[in-house]
Amino acid sequence: SKFGTSIIGKFTGNESEGHRLGHTLAERQQLAHTCFTHVSQYDTSIASFLNTTETSVTDVQLKYGMNPHQKDTQVLFDRNQKNQPFNILNGTMGMINIIDMIHGWLTVKEVDTILNLPCANSMKHTSLAGLGVGSSINETSLNYFNLALSDTDKFNAIAIAYMKSRLGDPLSSFGDFICISREVDALTAKLIKSEITDGICAPSFTPEAFEILKTKKNGGFKIIEMDTDYYNNMISKGWVESKQIYGMTLSQPNNNHVNHFTDITDENLRIDYVLANTALKYAQSNNISMAVNGQIIGIGCGQQNRVGCVKLAGDKATNWLLRQTKKAHEFWDNNKQVKKQPRINLLYDHLLNDTLENVELENYNIVMSSDGFFPFNDNIVLANKYGVKNVVHPGGSINDDAIA
Repeated sequence: SKFGTSIIGKFTGNESEGHRLGHTLAERQQLAHTCFTHVSQYDTSIASFLNTTETSVTDVQLKYGMNPHQKDTQVLFDRNQKNQPFNILNGTMGMINIIDMIHGWLTVKEVDTILNLPCANSMKHTSLAGLGVGSSINETSLNYFNLALSDTDKFNAIAIAYMKSRLGDPLSSFGDFICISREVDALTAKLIKSEITDGICAPSFTPEAFEILKTKKNGGFKIIEMDTDYYNNMISKGWVESKQIYGMTLSQPNNNHVNHFTDITDENLRIDYVLANTALKYAQSNNISMAVNGQIIGIGCGQQNRVGCVKLAGDKATNWLLRQTKKAHEFWDNNKQVKKQPRINLLYDHLLNDTLENVELENYNIVMSSDGFFPFNDNIVLANKYGVKNVVHPGGSINDDAIA
């Protein structure tokens, strides 16, 4: 109004529209934004306080963030949910534990949903070190747990899934976080008790299994109960992934693409296709995985070029293949006086300079999957050296026809 303008002019000596009370239009807009944001947060707090909807959701204070000095770290749950995604039964979680747990849980539940087989994985620093399902297991793998095929009373499908996940890369699995898609029983808990591991999540634990696991790490072993109803609801409705970083918020809808590979008629091969493909989904990109016999045997993630991913996954797969040989078996049995994890380290060193020349690769129908297209055939040429026979990738390169 004229009155308003004249008063402002009186105070500032400047009656222009761009400058009032000593502030530019941009400055006034920013102050208004700050004011209304504050009022909005205040109103939201009141609404939350007055919400009488019955809920069991309680935020979780974490031990620390990415580093021990980042103490003020927590998990905030959506108050619109009736239940929270997980419940801490024992131990104290850190931020890396949470990230490992969520990614690992999504992976094993998706695999179990597709294949209807119990699934387990070994998470380490936000990517999986191993992933396996409770199908078959060989004598060599059982031997690492001091078991034999005749010891059928000492393991079951859930225990098999766990053992296979742990043996994908047991060197990297040292101090891992375990995720299992079904209830953990006493047989599986006894196997876990002998390993160096940080924690476990599963939909439930038998009373005996829970008591066994509670004894680990002087009572500090992390035991997390996952809410399956929350998972099912989330999968059916989808979710938004967002991250606040350096004053910015990145947001995207979840990746809801699931491939059942129903066109693969050999069921054992289909299992490996599903495992190889799903392993990529919740791990760091760039990413290559290799699977055989119902488990991941090599994974290369977070690399700057895809050839590097193939090499990293292939080297780990090579180590797995060498660990199936008579040489590895004899070395393992001849060093029983050494504790398990140091013995694993020695075994890796023992096989370090070996090649696949003496491995019968025709016995292993290895599946390789990539989370991005192959721009050139150098990845395929390299994969062939590691014994890969089947390849999955999304396509989209101008060289797709030449690579195929």
